Amino acid sequence: MNDNKFFESRDYPVYKPIIIGIIAGSIATAVVLLIMALILTLWDFSPDAAVPMSSIALAIGSFTAGILASKLYRRKGLLIGLVTGLFLFMIVTLISLAVSKTGFSLFTLIRFFIIVLSSVIGGIMGVNTGNRKKII
Repeated sequence: MNDNKFFESRDYPVYKPIIIGIIAGSIATAVVLLIMALILTLWDFSPDAAVPMSSIALAIGSFTAGILASKLYRRKGLLIGLVTGLFLFMIVTLISLAVSKTGFSLFTLIRFFIIVLSSVIGGIMGVNTGNRKKII
């Protein structure tokens, strides 16, 4: 039997899986961004390829955040994914505004849908996949 009570109990607060998911999603985004920066550096891509690549990295990171948070909470995957995605969007937007100071644009709205949709899909998949006993 698993001695880790964190994964067995559903009575812990909902913010813990969300925070853990946001941290893991941020790390996954950073790792994917580093890999894509390496790809941009090693091969001859135009600088215009950076925007779609960063969007893909955000989608992977927010999917990771949603799936991990809902796997930890084990229920309400859509809601957990939505909340995780909203928090991730706020963090990314605040960092973006602090660095670029360009304000909101159409890309901000597109980024919102990418992040929230990816984390919601991750949340749904996190609840519906997992440790199931196979009956043969």
